Amino acid sequence: MDINTILMLKWKGTDYGPVEKKKKEYSDCKYDGEMNGMGQRHGIGKLVFKSGTTYEGEQFRDKYKGQGIMKFASGNVYDGEWDKGVRNGCGESSYANGDRYIGTFKDDKKHGEGTYYYKNGNTYKGGWDMDNRHGKGTYMFVTGEYYSGDYVMN
Repeated sequence: MDINTILMLKWKGTDYGPVEKKKKEYSDCKYDGEMNGMGQRHGIGKLVFKSGTTYEGEQFRDKYKGQGIMKFASGNVYDGEWDKGVRNGCGESSYANGDRYIGTFKDDKKHGEGTYYYKNGNTYKGGWDMDNRHGKGTYMFVTGEYYSGDYVMN
C-alpha cells in the first residue's frame, strides 16, 4: 500500500472500518455514497430529502464536512465548505429571491468578509458578524451612490 492510499484511508476513518459505496434509506431521506464500517455516511455521497432538499458532497461520520452543494426545496443553494454539519468556511449562497452572497461563513451564518449582491443591483462588500453587516464595509447603490464606513450589527 502506498502512502497516498494510507493517508486516504486514515482520513476516511479506518477506525470505523473500510469505506464502501452503499445506498441507504432513512425516514426523511435517501443516501447514495460512501459509508464506513459503522454505517455512517463517510466520504462522497448524495442525500435526497423527502422535502426536496438535496446535498451532494463530502461527509465525515454522518456530518457534512469539506466541499458540498446543498439545494434547498425553497430554491436557495449553498456551494462551499462545511464543517460539523453546517456552513463553515468559504462559500456562495444563491437565494430564491435573486440575491447572492459570496464570502465566509461560521456556524451556518455569514461571518468574516463577504459580498452580498442584491437582486435590485445594490451591493454590500465588507465585514459580517453572525449574519449582520459588521465592521468596515461599503454599500453601493445601483444609482452609483455609496456609503463606506463602519457597520455595527446591521
